[in-house]
Amino acid sequence: MSAGCDGPFRVRVVVPAEPAVARVVVPGPMGAGGPPGASAAGNRSETAVPAATALSGHRAVRGTPAGAAYASAATLADLGTVLGVTTGAAAAGADVAVVSSGAVDEPSWSWAAGPVWLGVDGALTQLPPAGAFLQQIGVAASPTRLIVSLGLPIRTL
Repeated sequence: MSAGCDGPFRVRVVVPAEPAVARVVVPGPMGAGGPPGASAAGNRSETAVPAATALSGHRAVRGTPAGAAYASAATLADLGTVLGVTTGAAAAGADVAVVSSGAVDEPSWSWAAGPVWLGVDGALTQLPPAGAFLQQIGVAASPTRLIVSLGLPIRTL
C-alpha cells in the first residue's frame, strides 16, 4: 500500500505488509536546468496569402474569398475576419506574408510600450479607435517591435 502527495516535493510513503515498519522515500535534488526556449521571433506564425488588392507592408489584413485585404475597425463586416499583420508589400494576386502571432520588427515604427489596436484601413494604432469594433492586434515590446497576438474582437455599436 502507498500514498502520495504532489506539491513542490513528491513524498511517497510505502507501508510494507508488516505494519510496524514504515519507510519514507524522498527524491534527490532537482537536476540542472534545460536549454533556454525559443525566442519570440522563433515562435512566429507566418502564412503566405494571396493579396486581393495591392497591399502595403505592416498593415492588418482580413480574409476574403479573393484573398487578403485591409481590415478596418470601422467596418462591422470585418469583425472576426482579421488574419494578422503583413510583413511586406504585395501586388494584387501575389502572395503576401501575414504574421498571426509572434514578433514583427519595423525600423520606421516608434511605439510606446503597450497594446496596439486595429485602426482604419489596416492601420495599426495605440489609441483604441471609435468604430464598429475594437480588436487588439498585439503588444509593442519596443519602439520597433510588435508582438502580434490577435485579441478577440469586441463589437462597440
